[in-house]
Amino acid sequence: MGKTEKKIRKTEKEIKKTGAQQDKKREEKRKPKYKGFFCIKWLLKTAWEWDKKMLIAMLLFILFSVAGYALSLYIPSIILDRLKTSESFQTVALAITALLGAQLMFQLLKNVAQSYGDYSQIKQENYTYWLFMNKQFRDDYQLGFDEQYTLLCNRAGRIVYNGRFIAIFRDFANVIVNIACFFLFGTVISMLSPWIMVLLAAGGLVSYLMKRRVAEQNNSDRKLRDENDKKLGYYSGILPQEYHFGKDIRVFGYVDYIESRWNLDIREHIRLERIVQNRWSLVQLSVYLIDFLRDGTAYLYLIRNAAGGGITPAQFVLYFSAISQMSRFMSGIFDYFSALHETVLQISDWIEFLCEERGRCNHGEGIPVPKNRAVSLELRNVSFGYPGEERNVLEHINMKIEAGENVSLVGLNGAGKTTLTLLMCGLFLPDEGEVLIDGHPVQEYNRDELYGLFSVVPQKYSVMPTSIAENIGMCHREEIDDQKMWECLEKVGLSEKIRG
Repeated sequence: MGKTEKKIRKTEKEIKKTGAQQDKKREEKRKPKYKGFFCIKWLLKTAWEWDKKMLIAMLLFILFSVAGYALSLYIPSIILDRLKTSESFQTVALAITALLGAQLMFQLLKNVAQSYGDYSQIKQENYTYWLFMNKQFRDDYQLGFDEQYTLLCNRAGRIVYNGRFIAIFRDFANVIVNIACFFLFGTVISMLSPWIMVLLAAGGLVSYLMKRRVAEQNNSDRKLRDENDKKLGYYSGILPQEYHFGKDIRVFGYVDYIESRWNLDIREHIRLERIVQNRWSLVQLSVYLIDFLRDGTAYLYLIRNAAGGGITPAQFVLYFSAISQMSRFMSGIFDYFSALHETVLQISDWIEFLCEERGRCNHGEGIPVPKNRAVSLELRNVSFGYPGEERNVLEHINMKIEAGENVSLVGLNGAGKTTLTLLMCGLFLPDEGEVLIDGHPVQEYNRDELYGLFSVVPQKYSVMPTSIAENIGMCHREEIDDQKMWECLEKVGLSEKIRG
């Protein structure tokens, strides 16, 4: 066994020990900042502002669904009763045709309402994605280096990408449908015996409480999974795309180290996911046992009454249908309510992300930005450190660049050249001191107008999926000055290649 493998085994034991301690103690539970009622109220208000027709379609879906279920409950017993009491074939056939026609009509109307609601929700999903991206663009660039902001952003992004933000409307509608049918069918069952209704409700409540407990446990340790996902994202997202890392990996012999770290992180990922799956498997098994005992007891009571002549055949069919579907509605209420409860926790993260206002840049009205002329730039006693780092990258920097002056920054890797450049452009704001442009602190300028003064090419760049001209001009094609664009290409020696 090599040294690297021994280190891996030793680190794995340490991770398992630490993980066991964390599972036992449980990290401080992450509670939602906003309560469930506030989240639902905010969501409905927002949906009404976005598209009133979507909520109207949801209401129609509820009404037609309840009407359809009510017909499905009474149709079998009505048909059986008509067959027993009526001697006319035409009367029975007409009644059956009318009932089935009404049921078909309600089903069609429900499908139309659902289709329109789904179409509207797709539009809102795209709008939600735009809100998410726009919020990140509007927030201070500096926040992207803050761990808490990044974690909040990842949580909000999960809601957008997995579709749960929009699915909450469907879950909310289904909860109302199941509750309405619960009271409708429960009234019928209570005519047989109120205790049967109590039994069904109690069994469903126990199942729901067990599922909710697991959902809360999974949500409380989500931070551990988020941190692990972030690490795995480096391996699958950054390393394969950033080819310049290949030189450092080979020169400094990082292959074994990266492989060992990958093995550790992927095994930790499996461990965390196994905990989630084991919780759900155990609760699902318990729920099945509870449902079996609950429904079996209700059916035995019904069959005993029917055998003793306590109810008619039509009543037996009615009660049997009610008990059968009641189990479905009970499960539906609690399943959708559990999903709704978990989604509300995520909606709280979404609202918190939208309300995140820790930025320090000036997004409001600012002093006029100098145009069509060179500007001076000065740093007065500037210090800056990245969040979570013990030492500052820059300490008490003082410098001034006069208008029109050319300056080169030279230094070792990690000396702070990039950080200093970002401070000079207003992308970063100093922890101490101030950055001045033409003698005014950068905070006095509107941030978006200020960024128009600079063209920064960082170490990490991106080529946008548009034409070369739009990549150079950073605006729409019709707004680009072709003569100026070609002059720029001439200066950097790319004109012949582009023309070719």
